[in-house]
Amino acid sequence: GLYDLGISEDSVPKNERVKIFKAYIGYCIDEKDFSKAKKIYDKLVDFTNHNIQICISRCLFEISIPNDEQLNDYLNKVERLGEDGEDESLVELEFSVSEESKQNARNEFNKAIEYYKDLKDNKNCVIMIKSLIRFEMTHGNAKSKDEANSKLPTIEKRSRLTEGGVEEEYLEYVYPKVVKEEEKEQVKVKTEDTDDKKFFIGAGSSRWSQGETLQQ
Repeated sequence: GLYDLGISEDSVPKNERVKIFKAYIGYCIDEKDFSKAKKIYDKLVDFTNHNIQICISRCLFEISIPNDEQLNDYLNKVERLGEDGEDESLVELEFSVSEESKQNARNEFNKAIEYYKDLKDNKNCVIMIKSLIRFEMTHGNAKSKDEANSKLPTIEKRSRLTEGGVEEEYLEYVYPKVVKEEEKEQVKVKTEDTDDKKFFIGAGSSRWSQGETLQQ
């Protein structure tokens, strides 16, 4: 409809298109079409080239909406009222933040963190990790808080030679290695199949250069 036309019209200034995106998301929320709202939000993230504030808002959006079960309960109540001839508008959509919604938010945070990592955008990557940490302080448990904190990189001062042969110092962000679930399972199986042996597996790290010359 008009919203789709507005967000796809190149002649519309960027800031105005962002407003149209947000209005479109609001419309979807009013219509209780949360699945579509998330898709439009994802398009907004892409349109703004992963603007950090938009990305954080997208992550937190997951806990501001009901999960499918909560939404179906609400729609069933509305349907029953309609069948009884009562005013459907009297039913309010009330829900608590479910564990499913929290995990959906974590998934969005982690997806954004990996995006910034791939771009070697250390500034926004750290901002996103710290946002996840704040999220876990409110909605997480001891394990999820530790996992969020463990994502923070260490910053090391290093030196290198420039093309002109001059030595310069720079900052390198060292991120903890992310161990995938399948790798964890492989380690688990290997450990179970080994008698009287213990394995000590280093966490490892991935290193990126900030690329900024330090002042001498």
